[in-house]
Amino acid sequence: MGGATGRAYFETLDDAMDVLQVPSENRRLVHAVVPDGDAEFWIPLKSAYIAVRPTGERTIRYFVNRRFVDHHVGPSRYERTEFVEGEAVGPFQR
Repeated sequence: MGGATGRAYFETLDDAMDVLQVPSENRRLVHAVVPDGDAEFWIPLKSAYIAVRPTGERTIRYFVNRRFVDHHVGPSRYERTEFVEGEAVGPFQR
């Protein structure tokens, strides 16, 4: 975990999910929604989400929460995939 003012950075999504305390039953669902790839992962201090931004991009593509993921679909627009009873429900379920 590294840090800059106001953010805690992580090497992997799993490291960030450990700190955010994403329930174990939702972790496989997060990985199903958030594709593998080179990205930055951070948790803003005093916030309950993980920001995922592909390396070299300016846009945060995913906001990972304990029970859902918001996926970037357009300028200032995100769609939500929720985790309900061990299943991903929403437009980006896989």
